[in-house]
Amino acid sequence: MADGYPTGPMWDVLDQLSGVWNVTEHHYNAIGQVIATVEGTEEIVWVLDGYAIERTYTTKSGDELYKAVGTFVWNETAKAFEGVWFDNRTGGGATISKGVWNEDKRMIHYKLEPVSDSRNAVRYEVLDRVLSKDAHEATTYTISGTNRLKRLVVNYQRAESCGLNSVMSLFSITPTEEKKPSRK
Repeated sequence: MADGYPTGPMWDVLDQLSGVWNVTEHHYNAIGQVIATVEGTEEIVWVLDGYAIERTYTTKSGDELYKAVGTFVWNETAKAFEGVWFDNRTGGGATISKGVWNEDKRMIHYKLEPVSDSRNAVRYEVLDRVLSKDAHEATTYTISGTNRLKRLVVNYQRAESCGLNSVMSLFSITPTEEKKPSRK
């Protein structure tokens, strides 16, 4: 562990995601047509002394504000990325994610399930491809039985550095005040 942080290739994958990102969402209907495009930001910072990343995601369409916070780690024992996600839309509690890195495709393949035991709960699959140090793309599918439908593609472009771990979103949301740890 250099500088007290865990090291290894999977921690480096998470490190590639840290920073401030401009996001563009493309929402799809059941027949594969784009039905909405929404923009926002995501700030990904290291927390818990470099053992996890915290993702703060915000988009706005008209008067509708979507906010989400997630925490993700590399679980060496499970050989998987694990995380929990909360947002202001699902209303049913946490969504748990588990993802596996594919080096050849430069992609994390996540499976997401709500914590609730409801048989009607929506399950998701996300393919998050790292395209370069300044771009990645996440495609989200809903899973119902054997049906898999593409519902969302999020294009991420690294935002210009704001300095001192402070970011002002495009919605005039208060900048992050506390300085969060960096692995660099």
